[in-house]
Amino acid sequence: MHQNQPLSLMDELNMGAQIGVAFCKDGSSSRQVENILIALESVEGRESLLIVAAFAHRQAQRMKTLGFSAKLIGDAMLKIYNSGGGKEDARIVLGVAKWVFEALGGKEENKGGKNIKTCEKAGKLLERLQEGQVITLEEVIRHLSSSNSQQQTQR
Repeated sequence: MHQNQPLSLMDELNMGAQIGVAFCKDGSSSRQVENILIALESVEGRESLLIVAAFAHRQAQRMKTLGFSAKLIGDAMLKIYNSGGGKEDARIVLGVAKWVFEALGGKEENKGGKNIKTCEKAGKLLERLQEGQVITLEEVIRHLSSSNSQQQTQR
């Protein structure tokens, strides 16, 4: 198999940021995000990256959520796998994705007996993602800092 150049840590961080915003776009739940991390640990070795990609696509099909996230997760896991990376690289990507999702307000709220997923802080990041633009971790941090400072001045 042809191996590409190893990914940089910044590449992995940015992939994680993009996936985290995609979780918001897809209306993912915290539990769905956790299950993807659990899938990574279900198999030893680098093959676990392929399991994660397959699991994400399965969940997208089964639950009718995670559609865009599943594509980004699959792409990220294949990039890591084809560059010779392993589980530790995948943990970085998926861990950052989880943190970004949570920082953007990705949580479940019960409204009228239904669990509604919210990402109240995602705003312009979601718009950019929907336009097909790449989002970096640095941009997410700037966005969150701006959002948090606006909340502080409104109090």
